[in-house]
Amino acid sequence: MRQFQNADVTVCSSRDDPSPVVVLEAMGLGKAIVSTRVGAIPEVIEDGISGLLVDKEDSKGMAAAVARLYHDRGLITTLGRGARASFDRELTLDRFGREMEDELLRLATRRRSMVAP
Repeated sequence: MRQFQNADVTVCSSRDDPSPVVVLEAMGLGKAIVSTRVGAIPEVIEDGISGLLVDKEDSKGMAAAVARLYHDRGLITTLGRGARASFDRELTLDRFGREMEDELLRLATRRRSMVAP
């Protein structure tokens, strides 16, 4: 997480991200986040509250969101606080562990059904 400490904004331009570790780390540090709306990211970032979301492969939208933050330091602070509050409220280790366990069980069940004769 050391790489985030001096950053004002974290940008995640993933095309798919089923487990957004970078986004979670940035939220835990209270950083403003601009991210694509893919995978599990919309489940952890509330657009306009704890970050800014853009559609995947929308380079103009991504640039506009970053420029918006560049010109509005207050929004950086607001989104950073929202990200940290959401992290503290919603993203507890217990919840993350339960959700990860559920996902692994789902994948294991799916794999068994694909392999079974």
